[in-house]
Amino acid sequence: WKWFVKMYPILHFIEEVVKLLFNFSYLIDKSKYYSLELWMSGVCLNRHTKERVGGSVRWLSVAMLGAAYVMRFLDWWMAEEGRTSRQAVTALPNPPPPRDSQVQSLFPANVCPMCHSCHSNSTTLTTSGYVYCYSCIIPHVLVL
Repeated sequence: WKWFVKMYPILHFIEEVVKLLFNFSYLIDKSKYYSLELWMSGVCLNRHTKERVGGSVRWLSVAMLGAAYVMRFLDWWMAEEGRTSRQAVTALPNPPPPRDSQVQSLFPANVCPMCHSCHSNSTTLTTSGYVYCYSCIIPHVLVL
């Protein structure tokens, strides 16, 4: 094992140089093999030029571009729909918080009106001003 530990850096350097030579020779079109492994297995890589590529590839690229435009349009369409409904809700003025003394006497400031216990993760509804536990109010808000 000692000889392997001593020789490994040299072997690794030789491997990287061979990879670089194969990649460079393929890049300048002097070799059909991109790597040593492809050369050893006999797998040749061929370049596709405009002359070799038929009309089907052009049709495919136009179809992919069209699909991308359709997807962007649908994304915009759905976002626009959600934005208008959110704007309609937020455009309404917020009502004042409840001031009824009976309601305040029934539910002190730190008690949830739904579960009648102390607030856990207090959540205020901007439309009414009431403070609820998050776990109590979220099922009702999600239904709306």
